[in-house]
Amino acid sequence: MRIILLLLLTAFPIAVVDLSAQTARLGGTFLKKCWEYKVEGLPSNPLASDDRKIFFSTEAGGVHAIDAKTSTNVWTTELGGDIVSNLLVTDSSVFVVSNPVANDGNDVNASILRSLSKETGITNWSVRLPFSERIFLGGTQNSLIAVGRAGSIVAVQK
Repeated sequence: MRIILLLLLTAFPIAVVDLSAQTARLGGTFLKKCWEYKVEGLPSNPLASDDRKIFFSTEAGGVHAIDAKTSTNVWTTELGGDIVSNLLVTDSSVFVVSNPVANDGNDVNASILRSLSKETGITNWSVRLPFSERIFLGGTQNSLIAVGRAGSIVAVQK
């Protein structure tokens, strides 16, 4: 799997673009491939970014940060289990929720919300949430909101 960033030269309505080509035509303009980053495993959620980094998670429980200008790997952290949320990026942190893998017949009874350092990927803190197979993260100025598909809504102070 490869992530490819294309530089838009002018604004035109969206059209179907073949991303495997070196250049692609969008409306009357050509898009030029800026860089490419090879990913082991499939990305599990949409990308998130700030002004300097692009963040993504993989099916294997990893969270990655790459430099948005050069495509170099900044950090990778392996959380284990399954990533079950989108990534939420703030000024200093990346928030993500994972579910541990059930081992030896043990039931998984909680999802784990983690705050990762945006600079290093190291866990700042973690908290258990009611278990859900899918959790959507959002936020307000002071709180992080986790909405579980199983019906729970939890607010955590950032």
